[in-house]
Amino acid sequence: MSRTLSKWTCALLTASAWGLPATAQESAPIDPGSEILQTQAPATPQPRPAQGTPTTPASPPPRITQPATPRPGVRTPATTGSGFNLGLASSGTAARGIELPTMYGDFGGLFGFSPFTVATLPGGQRLTIAPGQSARLPAGTSFNRDVTGFAVVTSNPIVPLPDVPLPPGFREKLGQRETAVNTRLTSGSTSATDILVTGQDPQSHSGGLPVNTLRGGYKIGENESPRPTDRVYVTYNFFNDVNPTLRVPGLSVLNVHRQTFGIEKTFLDGDASIGLRMPLLQLTGPNDLSRSSVGDLSMILKFAWINEPLEVANDGSFMGGDVLSTGLVLTVPTGGSAAFSALQPEIHPTVIQPFVGGIRIFGRGYTQFFSSIAVPTDDRDTTFLFNSLQFGYQLYWNPDARWVRSITPLVELHVNTPLNNRGLYKLPIGQADVVGFTGGATFAIGSRSFLNIGANTPMTGPRPYAMEAMAHLNVNY
Repeated sequence: MSRTLSKWTCALLTASAWGLPATAQESAPIDPGSEILQTQAPATPQPRPAQGTPTTPASPPPRITQPATPRPGVRTPATTGSGFNLGLASSGTAARGIELPTMYGDFGGLFGFSPFTVATLPGGQRLTIAPGQSARLPAGTSFNRDVTGFAVVTSNPIVPLPDVPLPPGFREKLGQRETAVNTRLTSGSTSATDILVTGQDPQSHSGGLPVNTLRGGYKIGENESPRPTDRVYVTYNFFNDVNPTLRVPGLSVLNVHRQTFGIEKTFLDGDASIGLRMPLLQLTGPNDLSRSSVGDLSMILKFAWINEPLEVANDGSFMGGDVLSTGLVLTVPTGGSAAFSALQPEIHPTVIQPFVGGIRIFGRGYTQFFSSIAVPTDDRDTTFLFNSLQFGYQLYWNPDARWVRSITPLVELHVNTPLNNRGLYKLPIGQADVVGFTGGATFAIGSRSFLNIGANTPMTGPRPYAMEAMAHLNVNY
C-alpha cells in the first residue's frame, strides 16, 4: 500500500515539475530512486485559498493579428459607418476619391427672355419695338423699361386754321410739330403727351439681353453629386449665341462665359455636407453690350439618408455605392450690378431650392438624378421645376495607372419647367419649357482628381442658346 502511494506521489511531483499532465505520467511510473527525481528540486507547495474566496483566472495573452491584405484594385472604405471617405487599395498604396462623375448640368440662367421695348397703349394693347424700329404712340402709353431720348409730339399751331374741311393730313402737317428733347420716362409711368420712340432709343437696343444671368449656375445639378463629398472644384461654361430667337437681323451674336469656384465639406461621418459656389460671368458681343460681373453666391446643404460605401472590383464593376439624399440650395443676391438684367426696376431676389437626389449602381454602369424646385422671393420672377437624369458606364479602369485611372462616358437628360411666366413674351419675364441633352466623359486623373468634358444642346424652342461647352475639375481631399 505504501509502495503504491509512493509511486503516485512521485508521478505527481514529476508531472508538476516538467509541466506535463499527470495522466500522461500514469503509463510510465518512475521509481522514487531514479535519476530524474534526484536532480529535480522539490516543488514549493502553493497556499490553499480560503474557503469561499473566488479566484481570478489569469488574463490570456493579447492576440497579435496582421491586417488583412486588400485585393489589388478594390476600393475599400477608409472609415466605418456609411460615410464616403474611400481609399483605393492597390499595391499597398491608399488613394482617396470618388469614381462616379458629378452631374454635368445644362442651366445657364439664360432662360429669362425680356422682350425688346414693349409699349402698353392706353387701351391695353401691347406693341413690341425691336432695335432700329420707330413707333408713334399716343398719350397715356407706358413701357416695360425706362425710355430715354425720345421725341415728344407737341401741339403748337403755326398758322390759325379755319374750321373748314381740309385734305387728309393737312391739319396735322400744319398744326403740329415734333420737338426732340432729352427726357426720360421711367418704367411703368405713362406719357403725358404723344411721343415718338425712334430706332436711336438706347433702351430698345439692349432689350434682347437675357434676364438674371448674373445668378450663375444655381441649379443643383450643375457639377454636383447626390453623395456628400470633400472636394474643391472649378467649372467653365461657354454659351454660344444666347437668345437666338430674339436676335433680330443685323444684331451681333451674344456669347456668355461663366466660371464657378466651389468647395464642399462633409460632416456627420460623411453623411452630410455644406458647399459654396461663387460664379463669374462675362457677356461678349457688340461693344455697347459687353459686360462682366460677379454672380450670386449659392450655399448648399446636403444629407444622405442612404450612403453605401462604393467599391470597385478588379474588372472595373461597381459594388455598393447606392445613395439617396435631400438638401437645400440658397442663392442670395450678392452679385454685382445688373449688367445682365434687361428689366427696370431690377428683378434680383433670393432663390430657395429644395432638392432630392440619388445614385443607383448596376455592374459597371450607374444612374444618378436630381429633382428640385427653385422658388424666388420676388413673385415677378419665375419658379422653376428642374429634373435631371444621368447614365454612365465605366469603360476603362486601371487602379495602377499613374495618370488616367478611369474613363466614364455619360449622357444626361434635362427638363426645365417654368411654373409661372410661361410664354416668350410674358411680362415682365417670359420663360419657355426647355428639354436638353448633355454628353461627355469623366477622366479620373491620379488618385483624387476628376476632369469632366462635355457639351449640351437644347432640343426644344425657343432655345436659350445654340450650344453649351463645359469643363469641370474636381479635386477630392
